[in-house]
Amino acid sequence: MKEWRIIDDRKLISFDWAIKRLLRNKADFGVLEGFLSTLLERDVQIVELLDPESNKQHASDRQVVVDVLCKTSNNALVLIEVQFHHQLFFFHRIQYNAAKIISERLRSNQNFDQVEKVYAVNLVYFNLGRGLDYVYHGKMEFRGMNQRDPLLLSKKQQQVYNCTHPSDLFLEVFILKVNQFDDVAKSPLSEWIYYLKNETLPEHYTAKGLSLLDEQFKVRAMETSELKDYQKYRAPKYLTAEEVDYYLDEGREEGKYEGMALQKRAIIAKAFKQGLDLEFISDLVGMSMEEVLREVNNLDH
Repeated sequence: MKEWRIIDDRKLISFDWAIKRLLRNKADFGVLEGFLSTLLERDVQIVELLDPESNKQHASDRQVVVDVLCKTSNNALVLIEVQFHHQLFFFHRIQYNAAKIISERLRSNQNFDQVEKVYAVNLVYFNLGRGLDYVYHGKMEFRGMNQRDPLLLSKKQQQVYNCTHPSDLFLEVFILKVNQFDDVAKSPLSEWIYYLKNETLPEHYTAKGLSLLDEQFKVRAMETSELKDYQKYRAPKYLTAEEVDYYLDEGREEGKYEGMALQKRAIIAKAFKQGLDLEFISDLVGMSMEEVLREVNNLDH
């Protein structure tokens, strides 16, 4: 069975490599704190990184898949996952990871007031769901079915928890659809997403943490042995059969009302924007490499 290569040509060290290999010591938390502060729109201070597998009881337990689990100075947990490949049940995966970590961290002799606030931050490099935006935020809200009024915490609860709404206690989910970003960096968060997508920085930026990244995470500054590991890690990745079917279905969906010629153009545009190489696209639509290249060059013109 033929494998289809994904194009990859980056300049700064990728964020997924950084959070797995470089940002493991408290002295290096500045980049991660900058990203989270920008995303959550509040000052975030990380006090420690945690091991999501530390409370695993049995070898048969399903593994929690997160790249970083950290605890902030206000006792909130932040789960960060970077996912490049299409996952049909990714929403379920987000829910499972958060629920398992919450339950594992509450010891049998603790009261429920020890349940920690959780933020699940997901950087996805595939087209998850349907939507025009590139950043989505979900949180739990309670509203009366008859009066339509919001449910608030009692005065005592507000004093104890220092917040007003039950949603402030529940899981919050952020989904960053990185490949959907239009490369126009006009806010601190979009500056961060510009880096996440391109692994270089916009010409002008003000977002917290990016200056540290620019100083410390240049590929050319890596030691030789580390550079070899990084190049191996960033080597061209391959698509599963499920992903091939997914991209084909997506392209057909985009062009299904437009006739064969426009349908093929839609498939080409979708596949190219997802980072697939020209050989894969050529076979996908049944066109020559020259024809595909001509269509690619016409994109956005």
